[in-house]
Amino acid sequence: IILCEKGLVVDAQTLTRAALEALFHGVALINDPTVFAKIARKGDEEEGKQAYGMLQTLKDYGLTEQNIKDLEEIASRGEGKGLKLNVFDAARIANLLPLYHAFYRGLSNIASHATVRSMDSSFAVSDDSWSLVTGPTEQHLELTLRLVRTCLDLSCKALDDNFKR
Repeated sequence: IILCEKGLVVDAQTLTRAALEALFHGVALINDPTVFAKIARKGDEEEGKQAYGMLQTLKDYGLTEQNIKDLEEIASRGEGKGLKLNVFDAARIANLLPLYHAFYRGLSNIASHATVRSMDSSFAVSDDSWSLVTGPTEQHLELTLRLVRTCLDLSCKALDDNFKR
């Protein structure tokens, strides 16, 4: 809401999406504590990808032998197969797939990823011209505040439902 007040609407949309992802994982953990191992495995895999990429691209930028050894160890943790959890699966386990499909995927398209729809927020179009929006804007402000409110309401309900068990 504070970001919206400052005209940083796309940033508010992106953070709302991140909050939904955390909600899906949190409620999934409540519903199924074995999810923790899958989240940890996914973290190892993602850190491994980063370490592998750094090893491939930064060797000529001053990595020490110790840096290389550390990155190799991190990369090795991400190798192999194992149970891991993606956002869709977390939402499914959390029984929040409607929120995933309606809000999370929607916010992915309009804010979090570079798509034609997300670029819409960067342009002001009139009948005879268009211009680049480079600062704070109220474009899509009402939509974003409704999304934030709906997500907060649904999140509170999901957490209340799960903690009442």
